[in-house]
Amino acid sequence: MKSRMQSPSFAVRLHLTSPVSIYPLTEDEPLPYENNISIKFIMGSRKSRSRKQGIISIVLLAVLGVFFLLFRKNEPVIDKRKAAFRYNEIKLTKHAVCRMECRSIDESEVKSILQKGKINYSKSSLTDKPCPVYALEGITVDNQKVRVVVGNCDQEAVIITVIDLENEHSCNCE
Repeated sequence: MKSRMQSPSFAVRLHLTSPVSIYPLTEDEPLPYENNISIKFIMGSRKSRSRKQGIISIVLLAVLGVFFLLFRKNEPVIDKRKAAFRYNEIKLTKHAVCRMECRSIDESEVKSILQKGKINYSKSSLTDKPCPVYALEGITVDNQKVRVVVGNCDQEAVIITVIDLENEHSCNCE
């Protein structure tokens, strides 16, 4: 039969004019300083406390890990907005066609920017009705830095204009 290990006992002495004192006690030793306030309490050993804290930490981390895996969102909000451009039909305005011809940009490059470009929120008008306007910026195949302004309507993405961010072009578009 294993003997159960006893937790150490301590006496704490509190006195108005002196600091708190802690004295280790044996099981049959009386409390010192009977005239002062003395408190006897049982503490677990440091080893058992640190083991319990370690187990609790591991369990909490496991619960948080499971919670994260089950309830995380797979796609950020910006990607959801950009995904709408991928699935909508693309319609080019006359102005956009003129600007694209002037800047030597074809429709496949515009589609690429709609898929891979970054939304410039300072140039976008997300509250426009009936179609919020997004300004997506990216680089074309021939390394032009381009902004595509697109109205994201329910059934189609309307390309409003295409702007070359580095070079000024003299286009006669109305």
